[in-house]
Amino acid sequence: MTFSRTRKNRTAIEISMIPLVDLFLNILVFFLVSTSFNQESAFFVELPKAESAQGVAEAKSIFISMGSNNLITVNQQRVTLENLSSVLSEVSQSKRKLLPVVLRADKNIAHGKVVEVLDLVRQSGFENVGMATMTNAR
Repeated sequence: MTFSRTRKNRTAIEISMIPLVDLFLNILVFFLVSTSFNQESAFFVELPKAESAQGVAEAKSIFISMGSNNLITVNQQRVTLENLSSVLSEVSQSKRKLLPVVLRADKNIAHGKVVEVLDLVRQSGFENVGMATMTNAR
């Protein structure tokens, strides 16, 4: 007597990777959108502290950074004091009245250099000029 086992058609179990890939892409997009991107200068600038410091909209501003080693950058582009006015003159005349210029000068830089850069910015036609400072943490 021979007993034979009947084999049942068993289907292979598969795990679909598409929902998993969709999940990771959604998480990646969420973190990219929710991450705050800070405007960093090409070198370290130690800002002076001020009690009345205010925030500024970074997306629509021109940032001029001045390091203690006499390096100057305009929106992370290295410039010299001599060609600073030509770089600023590339901005259209109509935007110069409204576009804010934020000067980030190291607290150890000579006062005369800061005034010299401020003067060049004003001569270029920019009216909305401010100084970046750190708030005093109590």
